Order: sequence, then C-alpha cells, then structure tokens
Amino acid sequence: MCLRDSQYASAVGSATMARMVGGAVGVAVVSVVIDHPFMTGPFAGLAGALALCVAISVLIGALALTKITRMRPDPGDVMVKVPRKLLLELRMTLATVAAEADALLPVETRTPPTTTPPALQPDAQPVSPVDTRMGRVPLPRAAETGPLAGTRGPTN
Repeated sequence: MCLRDSQYASAVGSATMARMVGGAVGVAVVSVVIDHPFMTGPFAGLAGALALCVAISVLIGALALTKITRMRPDPGDVMVKVPRKLLLELRMTLATVAAEADALLPVETRTPPTTTPPALQPDAQPVSPVDTRMGRVPLPRAAETGPLAGTRGPTN
C-alpha cells in the first residue's frame, strides 16, 4: 500500500471498518441459515451454516488461485537482483575483514593435551571439571553405569 502520511490513518480506518462490516454481514447470514435450515436431520441449521462457510471459502480460494496463476511476472523486476548483489558484496567484504583480523591476531600458545588426563597421572592432585591452571578444555567423562545407562553401547 503506497500512501502518503496524511492518507495512512484514513486507509487503516477504512480497512478496519470493512472488516467490521464483513464480520457483521457474515454473522447475520449465518444466523439466518441456522434459523431457516436447508438441510434435514439433527443440527440441520449448524450443518447448513458449516456447509455454507466451507462453500464460500472454497469459492474464494479457487478465485484467488485463478487470479494468481494468471498473473504474469514483471519483466522489469530487478528488486530481487539488487539485494543479491549487495549481499554478495557484503559477504566478500566480511571475508576480507575476517582474513585481515586472523592475520593480525597472535597465534594461540596453548600446550597440547597430554595422552593421559592429569587426574590419571600417578602424582596428580584432584582436578576440577575445567582445569584453569593448565588452560585446557576438560576431557569427556566416561559413561556412568546405572539403571538409566544405555544397554547397547554408549548413548552419546
């Protein structure tokens, strides 16, 4: 909807009024169908009202589908191509900045992990889950046995 600022409030108000009038007319039609059923049997009025609503919905859906399928794409539509070009340029710029930042950052000086965890070494002290003294990531724990443990191998 392309409107000037001065027309926006009028457009919103008229759209809201149209919804209200449509709802009131719809409720009135359904109440007339319930009061004067065209079907027979128990709940004939409600069944007729439901059938009428479904028929109207199918009719409007079919009209909308035919209108959508008859629309031709605009040959001068370049709105999709412009943002794609901008996104590609942005991606290239981001990759360049990331490469330059990686070149400027110092190399990490971490000690490689030992083959045996510190907790299993003979003269080791108890280690917390994250060993902050050595700056290492904790090793994965072994699976625990118990009533909830997997019976067909490791669960993770």
